[in-house]
Amino acid sequence: MHIATLIIADENEGRRNLLANTFEREGFEVTRLSTLGQTEATALGVFPDVVLLEAEWSQGSALDVCQTLNAQPKYRNTSRTVVLSRTTAPDFLSSAAMAGVSEVIGKPVDMNMLVSQIRRHASKQFVPPPAEIAAPKAGTFGGQRFNVNMTMNDSKWALPMLRRLVEAGNIDDDFVADIQSQMEAENGTTEGEQDTNVSSEMMTEMVRLALNRLVGSTQEGGSTPAKATEAKAPSISDLNKGATLGQGAKGSKSKKKISDSMEEILERQAEDLAEEVEHTMDKILDERPDYVSLLEENQQVGIDPETLKLTRLTSELVHELMQALQRPGALSDLTLLTQVEDAAGLMNDVIQALPADEEE
Repeated sequence: MHIATLIIADENEGRRNLLANTFEREGFEVTRLSTLGQTEATALGVFPDVVLLEAEWSQGSALDVCQTLNAQPKYRNTSRTVVLSRTTAPDFLSSAAMAGVSEVIGKPVDMNMLVSQIRRHASKQFVPPPAEIAAPKAGTFGGQRFNVNMTMNDSKWALPMLRRLVEAGNIDDDFVADIQSQMEAENGTTEGEQDTNVSSEMMTEMVRLALNRLVGSTQEGGSTPAKATEAKAPSISDLNKGATLGQGAKGSKSKKKISDSMEEILERQAEDLAEEVEHTMDKILDERPDYVSLLEENQQVGIDPETLKLTRLTSELVHELMQALQRPGALSDLTLLTQVEDAAGLMNDVIQALPADEEE
């Protein structure tokens, strides 16, 4: 009869021994490891049926080790990797699936369910992956790639943008009248001199002006009245403030003459969009938090020093108790041990938040 082999990798000695003892009672051949380096070397040396790996490590990444292990074809065909994690967010599950993890089990752990799942992995039964990822296509490297299937000389890439520009509502009577008046101004004609027959050159000019107007371009020309600004002494906040995103980009941009090239029109539209983003970012970066003032003495609520001292002593006592329960062999229930660890961390936060005696 085949005895299932299992590697348990966890740097917490108490949790590692608890898991190992549980699976040894279930008939598994267990190997206990305390570092990620030992886990990687041992797994590639003996190729166990299942590797049970803790997700949180003080040094190194568990998913990096999983990705290295699954890069070996023999390991990928003979072994499976199961990760115990406090986090079961979709992003973490997707990363685990891409690293080759067979299953992610969230904490706190039900020991009966954990043993059942490890048995299924050891017998190579089907277990749904942590997340669905797209399979790589031929000719690509990795799974998450995009096949654009177009070249820079292909004109189809501009069609969606042009379709939005000429959709219903953008061209109306006022728009046509404005274009016509601009053409008359450029050609030096009046209403009485208009010709009913529009030449090809005239039509080309009309299309050029229409496209330039649709993308929001305006020709440089004509003098604009300068607005007088009053001299204003800078404030301290203005002196300490550095250059904004928009100010840093304005110096490097030069105004270009309107051209009938579609590439230049679209490039100009992209520059306008970049300026709008920079202006919006400047507003966000200039935001300041509201000033917070201390409460007046008549609005403050007093706390009894003895009550505060009792709260601190109680918190320290409970924290010491939680620390003692984390010793190896103190608890045999993995779920309860995880809750004790969380409670110890919370009590430590409470103790640090309470003021010291001299601060009261």
